Amino acid sequence: MSGGAHVEIQKRIHGQALSKKHLKNKKVKEQLSVMLEQNKIIEIEHAYPVDFIGGGGVFNLEFSNILVDKNHKLNLVDATLLEFKSLGWIGHLFSPLMWLARKIQKRKINAFIKAGALIKID
Repeated sequence: MSGGAHVEIQKRIHGQALSKKHLKNKKVKEQLSVMLEQNKIIEIEHAYPVDFIGGGGVFNLEFSNILVDKNHKLNLVDATLLEFKSLGWIGHLFSPLMWLARKIQKRKINAFIKAGALIKID
């Protein structure tokens, strides 16, 4: 692979996309709080957040890139940074979409926080 790209094949994870109903579980809330805090650090250091919403979470209130397994463990899957600049000039064409995706994700995170997650994202 060129440009330092990295691919990891994960074992199949059986679970559900993270939704507000999962926040009733203390273990899920704690894990989500850690993920959100880590994501905040990543965004500060790299200027781009991790994509939690995924394709399945765009039109509903869930994070399809975070799966909750039967043991209430959160699994980050199919994740990347919300950025396209690494694609060169083609990536700049997607800048408005990326801005919108980041806004959607931030709104969803804040909705989860109001529903019971532990930290607030600015």
